[in-house]
Amino acid sequence: MEQKQQTPLKKCFKCKSIIENRQFTICSVCNNIYHIDCANITFARFRIWTNETKKSWRCFKCIKSKKNTVLSPSLEKDAVNITIRKKRTDETLESNDMNAFDSESPNSSAKTSQTLLPKEKLLAKSLSMEFPVESLNNSFQSLEDLSHSLELVNELDIVSKQNMKIDDLQIKLKSCESELDGTILENNELRRQVTKLTQELLIMKNICKTPQIVKKQRKSLSSSFPNNMTPDKTKTEQNFVLENTIVKLQQNLKLAQEEVSNLCTKIESLEKQLKDKITPKTDLELNNCTKNHVHKDTKSLHKPLKHKLCILTSDKRYKILQNVNRNHVLSQYEFVTLLLQMLG
Repeated sequence: MEQKQQTPLKKCFKCKSIIENRQFTICSVCNNIYHIDCANITFARFRIWTNETKKSWRCFKCIKSKKNTVLSPSLEKDAVNITIRKKRTDETLESNDMNAFDSESPNSSAKTSQTLLPKEKLLAKSLSMEFPVESLNNSFQSLEDLSHSLELVNELDIVSKQNMKIDDLQIKLKSCESELDGTILENNELRRQVTKLTQELLIMKNICKTPQIVKKQRKSLSSSFPNNMTPDKTKTEQNFVLENTIVKLQQNLKLAQEEVSNLCTKIESLEKQLKDKITPKTDLELNNCTKNHVHKDTKSLHKPLKHKLCILTSDKRYKILQNVNRNHVLSQYEFVTLLLQMLG
């Protein structure tokens, strides 16, 4: 198996250490790689950079090498025609210094601070020097975007805090409303109790204020009608006796009803037994009698059959009684058997 080709490790041109993350920049002129810290660029500023700014970035060595180059005549004319305000000159110079000398050493920054020039000389120097206009515009835009983003972040924080406060206030308001409802109900109940107590007090006061004469009249009236109100002893005794007799009669009636129900059940059971004993024998005898006297003609089949009764005599001979109602005979037989049982 062939080994995969390893990608070359990226090293910082200044500190000569390996770059492990994506926090690095590449010079657009010499293509050297620098750490953000080595190039004196903050992380917040690096995050705001666009692709154009990253491609147009130059290291401090390339900037120093092009400091002393003179502008072409066309660029000089364009630079002369540009209107520059006094307030913006300082800002533009500071921004150019930030872009151009971010990665310079502290010694160079000390030298530049010592050799400061007035505004006119700085303007002349800025015209004589070559500054990347696109990079300046991009830096201004990035700074404006950063300021807007910071303002938005601050506003969002303020809004979130206010929303939290509003939520807390709403919760407190709901709790206060519930407490207020409870207090209103308690007040209503207390008012009702107060009205009742006041009415009772008024009644008691009226009773206490009544004169003693009225009380005496009431006592006299109550004493004048003792016989009408109190019942006689004889009447009470009679009522007691009558109530006892009524109770006894009711008990006797219940017992009689129970006896009647028992007798009815016995009668029903006896009737069933009689039916079970009589019906099979009579059916067989009647069938034997009818079979002997059935006509073979077809006309006779449509005629209604007449019931016949076969009776065994003492001579052990059959005697047939024609045109007999079977149900009538059975009912009479049952009645006779019941009478015999009752008598027996």
